[in-house]
Amino acid sequence: YFQVKNGLYLGISAPQIYSKPLNSNDVAPGGASVPHYFGMAGYRRQLSDKFAVEPSVLVKYVEGAPLQYDVSLRAMLNGFWLGGSYRAGDAAAALVGWESSKGLTIAYAYDLTLNDLKTTNSGSHEITLGYKFGKPKDRDADGIADNNDDCPDEPGIRKENGCPEKPLFPPPPDRDGDGT
Repeated sequence: YFQVKNGLYLGISAPQIYSKPLNSNDVAPGGASVPHYFGMAGYRRQLSDKFAVEPSVLVKYVEGAPLQYDVSLRAMLNGFWLGGSYRAGDAAAALVGWESSKGLTIAYAYDLTLNDLKTTNSGSHEITLGYKFGKPKDRDADGIADNNDDCPDEPGIRKENGCPEKPLFPPPPDRDGDGT
């Protein structure tokens, strides 16, 4: 997982990277487990000090299965968020959650099955509880993490991506250099 400046993030994972024969106690005797690869990207756009939107995409590749992707959108206000997700040809989900400034996250999702399994499955519920250890770097102590701060050494505001607020009118020139 890499978080790039200005809210862009990218990630890759491979929870299973090699094929392994399944033994007789497994559900599919004589078969094999296969590698799984995941790629993700998203962008958190801060629209004001308190409101942000975050579109994201997740792509999944499993050997022998069709490529699968999820697209999601979250809207965040003061630590609370609401969103939705669509998994191509499979499911749609409603999402709600809360993220505290101390690193605690509580979330709920309801997946509604859209494929042929909907005759036997009325959907699923997911509850998530998470905690982020450590604290993001914020050298200028303005409440905006350095990786999202365009001016990490100068206190600023979210509206200006961590830079000081721009004055409506530029100050007059200081021709004699006395600071006034």
